[in-house]
Amino acid sequence: MSKRQKWLIIILCEAIAIALMTVVCQLLTGHVFGPVPLLAVVFIIYGIGRLWTRSPSGGSAEN
Repeated sequence: MSKRQKWLIIILCEAIAIALMTVVCQLLTGHVFGPVPLLAVVFIIYGIGRLWTRSPSGGSAEN
């Protein structure tokens, strides 16, 4: 799978997570999350995506 496909999956996951957080919280409590919890979820998913898309190291570094 190419990096472009992986990042597309990550962006879709972020959009779904934000939509679910907004809709579920509004249905349960009548209020919507503020920007801080939403940004926290975006950064957590982004961090996981960075780990997922980074290229494997070559083993040992040559000096």
